[in-house]
Amino acid sequence: MSKRTDGQWWDKSYNAITGCTPVSAGCAHCWAHVMAKRFKVLHGSEDFSRVRFHANRLNQPLRWRRPQRVFACGMTDICHPDVDPQWVRWIGERILDCPRHTFIMLTKRADRLPVVCGNLMRAYGRTSERPVPNLWPGISAEDQPNLDARLPHLLATPAAKRVLSLEPLLGPIDITKVHVDEHTTTNGFYGGPTWLGSPETGPHGVAFKKRLHWVIVGGETGRGARPMEADWARSIRDQCIAIGVPFWLKNLGLGKGRILDGKTYEEFPE
Repeated sequence: MSKRTDGQWWDKSYNAITGCTPVSAGCAHCWAHVMAKRFKVLHGSEDFSRVRFHANRLNQPLRWRRPQRVFACGMTDICHPDVDPQWVRWIGERILDCPRHTFIMLTKRADRLPVVCGNLMRAYGRTSERPVPNLWPGISAEDQPNLDARLPHLLATPAAKRVLSLEPLLGPIDITKVHVDEHTTTNGFYGGPTWLGSPETGPHGVAFKKRLHWVIVGGETGRGARPMEADWARSIRDQCIAIGVPFWLKNLGLGKGRILDGKTYEEFPE
């Protein structure tokens, strides 16, 4: 795939569900809310806090013949409590129908991620311990406290690939500081302090690795954007190199471009 000048890591967006409410500082300048206000047809309501399902968009991925990297439900949070589980199952069925595409879903409500992924997987007749190859769940975190709270839930979710989006990055982050234990996981898996690349086995004998597979970093770029330091991105890049995780730098914040130490970073999991 050729490099993109805009830094976006996805090819297509898939928004059969729209609408959301803030949960943390990273939501303050929500791009989805801005887009919904600018292009009213995207959400169809003046009230972005009202979560809505758009049946006319449900089959969109079926029409994309070439393999696409799909940002799914990017104008909502798939783990929002107002998202109907039936909507999730319908989306899961479309993912099943499109194995040529890779669907990436991000959430800030990480404590609900294992349950929601379970609903997606039920469309396949699978148990929650059998990851779907073309569904990559992920979390979004803007600072260390939110990463500490959210990452253990992602690691507790069986997945073909796990995605960490650090956007908008609002402070320095050390991925390796996060400790996973039996009190912070949500489905009985135990990662321990050696979760970085460590093999684990689920309760039904299903082996998988409790590890990250992709890290995306970006700063705010819209009106009122909060600053991002290049050193924060540099540190995360070095951590990714150390633990062998692909690193994608979307941007360095408003007006700072995408070049870090003379290089554009667009690494993607194999």
